[in-house]
Amino acid sequence: AQLHLQNAKRDGRASEYAQVAERFFHTTAGYEAAQYIAAWHYDRSEFGLSARWYLELSESSFVPSNVFKLA
Repeated sequence: AQLHLQNAKRDGRASEYAQVAERFFHTTAGYEAAQYIAAWHYDRSEFGLSARWYLELSESSFVPSNVFKLA
C-alpha cells in the first residue's frame, strides 16, 4: 500500500490516489490517499464527491496513529 501511495505522489495523478484509497482504505497509506482525494475534490468545487470521502473517513473505525479523529 505504501509503495502504491509513493507512486501516486510521484506521478501526481488523482486516479492513482483513488485506487490506493479504495484498495487499501484500512491502512495508513489508504487513509492518507482518501484524505488527499477528499481535499482534491473539494478544491475543484466537487462538494458531493468530497463529502463522500470525508464521510467515509469520519465513519471509519480505522484511524492511523498520526491522525486526530474528532468525536
